[in-house]
Amino acid sequence: MVRLPRPIKVSTLVTCLLFVGLAARSDGGAFESACTGDPVPAATLLIPYFEIDLADTNGKTTLISVTNAGGQATLAHLVLWTDWGLPTLAFDLFLAANDVQSVNLRDLFAGALPVTGGGSFAGCTNPLVLPTLDDAALEALRRQHTGQPDGQQRCAGSGRAGANIALGYLTIDVVQACSPTIHFPTSNGYFEAGGSGIAANDNVLLGDFFLVDAAANLAQGGEAAHIVADEARFGGRTQTFYSRWIDRTGEDARAPLGTQYRARFLNGGLFSGGTDLAVWAEPSLALPAAVLCDEREESVDVCQLLSYSVFDEAGAGQELPTEALVTEVTARIPVGGTEIPTAIQFGFVDVANRELRGCDFSIGQPPIQVVPLQSYVVALHSASGRFAVGFNAARTRDELCQAP
Repeated sequence: MVRLPRPIKVSTLVTCLLFVGLAARSDGGAFESACTGDPVPAATLLIPYFEIDLADTNGKTTLISVTNAGGQATLAHLVLWTDWGLPTLAFDLFLAANDVQSVNLRDLFAGALPVTGGGSFAGCTNPLVLPTLDDAALEALRRQHTGQPDGQQRCAGSGRAGANIALGYLTIDVVQACSPTIHFPTSNGYFEAGGSGIAANDNVLLGDFFLVDAAANLAQGGEAAHIVADEARFGGRTQTFYSRWIDRTGEDARAPLGTQYRARFLNGGLFSGGTDLAVWAEPSLALPAAVLCDEREESVDVCQLLSYSVFDEAGAGQELPTEALVTEVTARIPVGGTEIPTAIQFGFVDVANRELRGCDFSIGQPPIQVVPLQSYVVALHSASGRFAVGFNAARTRDELCQAP
């Protein structure tokens, strides 16, 4: 999320940064949310970030759990996405009433998908049919999530963590049927108005995740983003959780996430490992397919920025926020690193996702329009080799969530 892929006129860029900085720092008084940010039973769960060391079975991995909070059996549809926001693998989990299913994502990259029942749902068998992951399919999956080129020199992810670290995020939707052809939320028929497609609108799912590094003796976790469905309120709206991936039809009827989050950071004392932020940022331009690895910059919106406003514990802030170009949908970002530079050891940071429409006009003063985008942030604190903790950042802006 750091480099500018195409040059922007310097005066234009400065103006853009001032606009997004003021938008992120402006304070309208007490926070009022029209949407809940609490972990309530939901129709969709977002695991905002995962990482798996494919070369070391004792290295990094990610554990997730899904709970059916309803009184009847349900189906959960899990989809892996690369850090560029491309779906790669999908499968179903059967959940009995009040059932919990846990998955080590390392197993998926080894070809071991969880086997569950499900024959009582339309189009489903018992046990559920799972995608075939032969050697070729596994190699393709690993390459997609490690940013390595396929046979046509196309890439689906950044590879920013190295050739052996698989990165991405995960969505989990409640569904009411199995389909041999409709696999991803981007597929026709997955979402239909009124919850009549493959996906349903029942708010019954709960979830959480852990980032585990056995070699470093660390584990950090957080709650999934719980995204409720409400047909009366969000059906047909252009601003929903999946809007960027379904042509803004609003057929998912999912509530949008917040547009700004606040997280504490601890970079000293007992927390010798510092603080990282796992940041999921809705893209202004959804990537439809893998691209030639050396042409990724052509599909990046140079006007989409993440704004980081850093404050110390006394409330004193930096004069202007730090801005970073959004090149990945999800990333792990160290506080005090190149993207969030600060000498403050203990404080908090505001993270805002913004598109500045008009920022790349090359002639004259650009007619800048600041457009808020969804995001989700989890703070990850660690003391190297001793202990670690993670918690969800506070949701402080809900600019996309219209009042009922």
